[in-house]
Amino acid sequence: RGQRSDEEEDDDAVAARRAWRSSRLLDDAPPADIGERAACASDGEYLQRFVLHWFHAWRGSGAGEAPDARLVQQSREALLPLLQQLQRGAVPQGLLRSLADFAELAAQRDYLAANDVYVAITIGKALWHSDLDLGQQRAHWGGGCSLRTMQRQVVEKDHKNASLFDTDPAVQRYVHALKRLVTHMQVVRPAIDPSKQGHVPAPKPDASELGLPVSRGVRDSDGRSRSLPEYAEPDDV
Repeated sequence: RGQRSDEEEDDDAVAARRAWRSSRLLDDAPPADIGERAACASDGEYLQRFVLHWFHAWRGSGAGEAPDARLVQQSREALLPLLQQLQRGAVPQGLLRSLADFAELAAQRDYLAANDVYVAITIGKALWHSDLDLGQQRAHWGGGCSLRTMQRQVVEKDHKNASLFDTDPAVQRYVHALKRLVTHMQVVRPAIDPSKQGHVPAPKPDASELGLPVSRGVRDSDGRSRSLPEYAEPDDV
């Protein structure tokens, strides 16, 4: 086998450096502020600034809102392909516009409208998002005892109205990761107008609020002894 030329080796080195740099996109210093969408050169640039800013903000949350390390890693692995696609300009324009709308509405604290965009991305117009197998039916027909099998029924996936979210697992992962960032935003930057807040997950309960300790004076309403008491006397706990 012949030796490789210096030009080929240089090309490989450049490709290796480019691949390494692409794998470290989420390690870039986050912008202090996202800025206005109109001030960015493109929707891709705006979305990239949004992801970097809020991923680092979510990962560095205080003790009360600190995310699970496993969830952070999952989100990192999901968002990295998005940043790589944005860098290459490979995100389809329709999806890119919807993702930028989602990010902009969240930045404006209109979480209700942002959720509508999220629903449009994830559900869209498709009637069925996967094949639905209705099973195989059997019945006795006529006066005989022969068992006849009816045709198997399958409702096929709505391929006509299927979106990229339905067909690309990488898109599914980074859309869900973006929603995770917006959910964090709802907690740390709630909407000024309550009607725009949308659904917010319940906060983590304090350990002291996880139910009454059942210890003394326990009895059931019917007077019988049970292994699982129905209630405890408030004065005895």
